Amino acid sequence: DGLRQDDEATMHFFAGKVRMAFPWTAAPALKDVSWIEWRLALGTALIDALKEGLRQVEQARNPLPIILIISDGGENASGMSLAALVETRRQSETLIYGIHTDLAPSSYAPNVNRAFANFLPQVVGDSGGMTHRIRTPEEGETAALALLEEWRSQYTLGFAPKHAPDGKYRTLKVEALDTNLTVRHRAGYLATPRR
Repeated sequence: DGLRQDDEATMHFFAGKVRMAFPWTAAPALKDVSWIEWRLALGTALIDALKEGLRQVEQARNPLPIILIISDGGENASGMSLAALVETRRQSETLIYGIHTDLAPSSYAPNVNRAFANFLPQVVGDSGGMTHRIRTPEEGETAALALLEEWRSQYTLGFAPKHAPDGKYRTLKVEALDTNLTVRHRAGYLATPRR
C-alpha cells in the first residue's frame, strides 16, 4: 500500500548472501512476500546487498531512485569493503534510507549475536537519506508510511558548478530561508569527468 501506479520496486533478501526476491516490477503487479523467508543463512552481507541494490538502480525506469534497507545493521559476510561501498554510493544519485530493526528475537529464526557494530549509519551515510529505528512491527509500519510521505514531498535542486569535473568529491550545503522547514540533502557529489 502507498505505492502509485507508475512506481516500480525490486527486492533482495540478504543474510550470508544476497538473493533477488523479484526483479523490477510495476506497483500494481507486486505480490506479497513472506517475511519468514528473510532468514537465509547465518551471517549478514549488508554491504554486498547495498552494492547489488546500487547496481539494480541503474536499470530502474523512474527518475528518483531510492534504496530502503531493512536490517539490524550487522555486517560480517560481505566481500566489498565499507570504504569501497561509500565511494560507489557517492557516485550514485540514489537516496539511501534504513530501517534499523531492534526487535525481540523471532520464533522462526535462530538467536543472533547482537554484539556487533551497527553499520546502517555508515551505509546510509551522506546520501541524503536517513535511518529510522524500530522496536516493534507497529513502529515498522509507522516508519514505512512516514518514508512514503517523505518520498512524495521531495524537491530536486540543480546547479552548474564553476569548475570542470576533476574526479574529486565536492561538498554541498543547502539551507532554507524558512527556519520552520527541515532540509536534508546529499552531503556532496563526486565530480566525475565524462568519458
